[in-house]
Order: sequence, then C-alpha cells, then structure tokens
Amino acid sequence: MIPDMLHEFINSLFLLYHKTFIDSPIIPVEIIFTDDLNKTHVELRPEEAVMLLQDNKQNDFNGRMVIPASINDTIHILLNTNRVNEYTQNGSMTWIGTFAHEFTHAIDFYQMARLEGLELYLPLESASSYMMFHQWTEYHARKCGYTFLRKYFEVTGQLLQGNDQRQYILNTEAPRQTQLFEQDYREGSPNKRLYFVMQYLGRFSVWMDLFPQEFDELKLLHFCPDAYWMKDLLVFLRKHETLDKIYGHFDELKDVLTENWTFEE
Repeated sequence: MIPDMLHEFINSLFLLYHKTFIDSPIIPVEIIFTDDLNKTHVELRPEEAVMLLQDNKQNDFNGRMVIPASINDTIHILLNTNRVNEYTQNGSMTWIGTFAHEFTHAIDFYQMARLEGLELYLPLESASSYMMFHQWTEYHARKCGYTFLRKYFEVTGQLLQGNDQRQYILNTEAPRQTQLFEQDYREGSPNKRLYFVMQYLGRFSVWMDLFPQEFDELKLLHFCPDAYWMKDLLVFLRKHETLDKIYGHFDELKDVLTENWTFEE
C-alpha cells in the first residue's frame, strides 16, 4: 500500500510522466512501497518464488516491476522503502528515477503484448524470441527514467542546471558511472553483461541529449576505449527510441549485436 501522504505525490508523478512522454498510454498500474521486494513479489506472483530465491541480490534493488498473468490485470511497481529513505536522507530524489524507469518497463510490456496479440504476459516474459525486446526495453527504461529525474528532480542534493550540471556530469557522474559499468561488465554471463551495456547506453544517450557538444558516439570511446562496437549499437538505439520505431526491427538489433556478441542459448 502507498502511504496516505504519498498518494497525491505519486499521482502527480504519473501526470508529469505522461506530460513528459506524451505518447505514453494510460495502463493499469499500481505503486507499492515495501521493505522486502521478494516477499511482496511472491505475494503477487507465488509461482515465481523459486526464481526469486535463486537471485537474492535483487532484493536490495531500488525497485522492480511485477507483471500479472493477464494483460488486463494491474502491473505493480515495487519501490524499496529502505532505498527511498537512504536517498532522501542524502538529499537525492533518485528513487523517482526508479519510478519512471519501472513505469517505462510496464508501458513497454503492455504495448508489446498488445502489438503481439497476447492475452497473457507469460510468452513475453519467458520466450527466447523476445530477447531483443528485453534488451531494448532496458535501454528505453534507463533513458526515460534518467531523463525524467534529470529534468525535474534533484540528483545530487541540489537541482543542478546549465553549466553546473554539465561540469558535474563531465567530471563526476560520467567517470563514476563508467567505472561502475566496467566493474559490472566484468561479472556474470554474456546476457547479463549485455543488460549492463543497455543500461549504460541509455544513460549515455541522455548525456548526448543534454550536452551534444560534449557527448556523442565518438565521445563514448573516450570513456570506454575498449568497447568500439558499442558505438554502432548506440547509433542504432538512438534511431529506434520508441516501441513504434523498434517494432519490426528487432532482428536488425540482433544483427548489430551478433557482429560482436555471443549469445547464451
């Protein structure tokens, strides 16, 4: 349940999201604040209990989207109250970026299911044929969530704008996020590493929108000199930034990746 004092604020976030991304549809979604993501997830989808036990690290995430069985039912977005408290005590509104990130995922899944003529979400969740959709929505959700946060809310304890924001991103955030990305990239399976690639490129794409003179496809190589292949991927993603634009082109996305990537079966 959402605490009473946050009801009005959450409603305003939904309105602001739709104002920012004007083509986003109204979908059945509910926000739940919880201090135990896995427990609440299992309460909503008991059949996924075994899967959650296999990756307990996810219980420490900022938030999570929980898809129902039927596309006519409500999608739930879980927000980690421990993280919300941690961020707000530090003067950061980062959890609002998590809200926008997960809400973007919810919209992507809902629209994709409709486009595919699905009545249940299960095929979309599990079928390997939708792997490229899963990778694309990670890029899309990161970009929309981070855009939403940067545009309206404090990220560092103060709302940086103009040259202050540019200097902060160039000198502090971009090097730090690149270091975190490279650390995550060295761990896990090929598919998991690709998840981190999409997340990083989503964030980098926002920097390009904000400061095109300082950030472009070649500047990506300045931060990640050993990942030249990511430049072509970034160019493709920026040309297909909505589901309408990427739908029907997932095979092309896979072709871009296949040139430099080995997928898990």
